[in-house]
Amino acid sequence: MAGISPLLPLRLDRTDGISLTQTLKQATYQNLKNLLLTNPGERIDPNYGVGLKRFLFQQMLSETYEEMNAIIRRQVSLYIPNIQIVSLDITEPSDDANKISLVVRYIIPALRTNEVFSLPVTT
Repeated sequence: MAGISPLLPLRLDRTDGISLTQTLKQATYQNLKNLLLTNPGERIDPNYGVGLKRFLFQQMLSETYEEMNAIIRRQVSLYIPNIQIVSLDITEPSDDANKISLVVRYIIPALRTNEVFSLPVTT
């Protein structure tokens, strides 16, 4: 069975050699997660990646949220142009100063679907 891209973390698969994402929805979710968690400079393209964890130790002011929002939107439009962000919610839970909660609502126009990506970012 053919797939779209390697499923991360990499695992062996008897059919394809390595496990693969099977749907555009699954591949897009994985691509978004990788983009958000990759630090700029970790990949061959030094500009790729949001590096969310670097914001964990910054003072969470309105300017910080605005910067994160702008970086995420810019990176998504550049590296995952097949989705459109509908809303982006970034919060810092009151019980843990070293944690960011991120919820991205997006549309995959090719599939005509609304999707929700939720990610807690911790140290």
